[in-house]
Amino acid sequence: ILTSVSNDLYSSRRDQALQDSARATLAAQRQLDSFDTADRNGLASLSSSVIRVVQDTSASQMILVRRQQGQPPFLEISQSISTVAGIDQAVSPELAKAVLQVDQPQHWQAVTFHKDDGSASPGIMVASALTFPSGAGIYNLYIGYDLGETEYTLSFVQRTLLIAAAGMMLFIGILVWVISRIVFRPIRVAAETSR
Repeated sequence: ILTSVSNDLYSSRRDQALQDSARATLAAQRQLDSFDTADRNGLASLSSSVIRVVQDTSASQMILVRRQQGQPPFLEISQSISTVAGIDQAVSPELAKAVLQVDQPQHWQAVTFHKDDGSASPGIMVASALTFPSGAGIYNLYIGYDLGETEYTLSFVQRTLLIAAAGMMLFIGILVWVISRIVFRPIRVAAETSR
């Protein structure tokens, strides 16, 4: 039961994260597509406006926009911008490489987020690609989803099931003891009488 609940809870949370990220990525790309390419001064704040759109659209506030490797430099837009310090450490080289595959719009990976207070919590990092205007190239959008609350829920369910199992075992033990007293007592009495 615990394994089934754990798998279902994780799968459900992962699917929610993927749907949420897909919606946020679509909104961010629309923002980029509507950008006035004649406004060269606006390019500098384009990454920040993308971050704001993703924050408004997504259920997560852990966002990183980073330029894909292997492209010629484009100095008018910052190479990387994030909402949370250290989120780039949660992006593995494997996930960054996976985004380069254009056959899939999204990629995800189970990660561990390290917080400022030194604690760690499990999470999911979802990655997708954004095409910036004015020849700026392609940037990767990473959205992190903290599963700390999901882990707490799973721990609560685990404790509840263990307490219920212990109570059930105690009840079965008492029931077996009572039945054995009722069934075997007449046999014992008859055996003692026959002596």
